[in-house]
Order: sequence, then C-alpha cells, then structure tokens
Amino acid sequence: MEQVGFRRMDEGTAEDYALLDKLEHRFVESLPDRVMAALQGLQNSLAGYQLDRLQHSLQSATRAEVDGADIELIVAALIHDLGDDLAPLNHSQLAAAIIRPYVREEVTWIIEHHGVFQMYYYGDAAGLNKDERERYRGHKWFDSCERFCRDWDQMAFDPDYVSQPLSHFEPMLREVFTRTPFDPSISIRPHTSPIHLIVIVLTHILCSIRIRHHTLSIPLPIFPLTLILLSSRPRVRTLSVPLIVFEFTHILLFTRP
Repeated sequence: MEQVGFRRMDEGTAEDYALLDKLEHRFVESLPDRVMAALQGLQNSLAGYQLDRLQHSLQSATRAEVDGADIELIVAALIHDLGDDLAPLNHSQLAAAIIRPYVREEVTWIIEHHGVFQMYYYGDAAGLNKDERERYRGHKWFDSCERFCRDWDQMAFDPDYVSQPLSHFEPMLREVFTRTPFDPSISIRPHTSPIHLIVIVLTHILCSIRIRHHTLSIPLPIFPLTLILLSSRPRVRTLSVPLIVFEFTHILLFTRP
C-alpha cells in the first residue's frame, strides 16, 4: 500500500502530498458507495417504530418524489436521518453537513433544521415545546422546511405505505454525490418561487398586449426594472433583463407616434 514517509505533517514533501491528493480523490469518488452502505445500516438503527430507519427514509423520499419534488429534495429526504447513529442528539446537523457540498442552500437549510420543525407534530405528546420552529418564522425557507416535515418526514411511519426500494433512488443519489463539491452554480443557487416567475410572465404578456394597441410609451419597462432593483433573488433579476430588452425592442419597432 502506498504511504507517505513523514511522521509529522510539517515534514511532508511535495511528493507526499501529491500522493495523498491522488488517494483522497479516489476516496471522494467512492462517496456514493459509502452513503449507500450507511443507508443500508439504518436497518439496525433506532428501534421502537413500526418501520426501521431505512424504511422511514425510503418512504420519505418516495413521498417527496410522488409530490413532484426535484432530485435534490428527493435525495435529501432519503438521507435526512443518516446522522441517527453517530449523532442521535443532533442528527439533522450531521445529515446537512453530508449533503451540503452538493445541493443548493435551501435544501441544506431544510435538512439542518428538520429536527426542530418535526417537533411540531409530536412535541405536545412528548412533553416538549412543539413551537420551537417559531423562532425561524419569517425565514425565507420556513415554508419549505414546514412542507418537508408536514408532507414527507412526519408522514413516513406508515407500514402499509408502498415505498420505492433503495435501488430506485440509487441513480439519483449517485448523480447528486458525484457533482463538483461546492459548485457555486449549485450550492449557492437561490430558490426562485413560482410566484416570482408568474409575475414576470404576466408582466410580459400585459406589456405585449398594450404595445400592440399603442397604449404605452417609454415608461413601459419601469415595472420589470423595479423588480430587478427590489428582488433579493439573483435568478429573478437575471430573468428580468431579457424581458426589459424585449419590451424596449417592441417599443422601438412597433410603437408609432
């Protein structure tokens, strides 16, 4: 087996660290295999439920897929309880750390906080404060985490529910965990709500109709310009730019005095 020659890191040579970099790269490439093995290990995790933790995870992921969730949320639902074995008191944070390099921030936030949000559904019966999640009320991803727990996680303890097998989710898991880690186009990609996109499309339609009837003049793009300036979502601002260009072009080509 290839090994470095140093006994202290400050004694390592360039050749030593080149070797370690090569071996680490191979190790990272095999991460999906280890995640799959960890999921299999959930069969021997927390006891007492009518389902083992693997079946709970599969049911959560199946419910997410049935509801039309994207691949990142489906895989997140699949691995959300991976921390149960090694971090039973903060399993949410461990699972979030595992998936963080490969998904958008919204998904990481959901997994990191799902333990608190889940308390809403059992807190009273367990003698806990079910409203712990309220400290996050107003956060931009509060509703997303609420949906994750309400519709998928807390629902996924039904032994009669037919879940997809782990093999069904394996291609999705491998696609996510073989992405370039911390790719800015993925890990910090903002979530754009359908409402923002609908507003842009409706604005475009309204503007186009009014231009054809020659009822608008140069102030036409003020609304999309305002959308760009006020929106905190880069994708909304980006999508607004071609809209403005399109409307200005219509004004110049089709509007006559």
